[in-house]
Amino acid sequence: MPENNRTGSPSNSSSNHQNKGGRPPKPKAQKRKKYPVYLTDAEHDRICRKAEQSGVSFSEFMRYAAEGKRAITIANIPKEILRLKAELERIGVNINQLTKRAHTDGYGKAGGQLKKVFEQQLIPTLQQINDAYE
Repeated sequence: MPENNRTGSPSNSSSNHQNKGGRPPKPKAQKRKKYPVYLTDAEHDRICRKAEQSGVSFSEFMRYAAEGKRAITIANIPKEILRLKAELERIGVNINQLTKRAHTDGYGKAGGQLKKVFEQQLIPTLQQINDAYE
């Protein structure tokens, strides 16, 4: 007898992926053209080093360069900005969880919790970001 998941429908044994809801992701554009580029060893090493410092692949770095874009080097981002980014991500997770709860349980209790997250976490973090750029 097939095992059922919580919704009562048969589980899909070919995939362990659980649908968390929301909009399905947009399909990524397929890269179909390959262009050989001839580089000296020194050029190749320099590009590899810059790509690694930027936290992107060699190909991605080359695409940025071909379009005249600059790959943002992670090493050049101040630690305070990275900390604030992580804090905003955590706050976003809290807001998403509370919003889900509000949709399922009603807005009464979740609304108060959302207000608390905004007042105690989001607004002070946004103020820190504003202060960092002034």
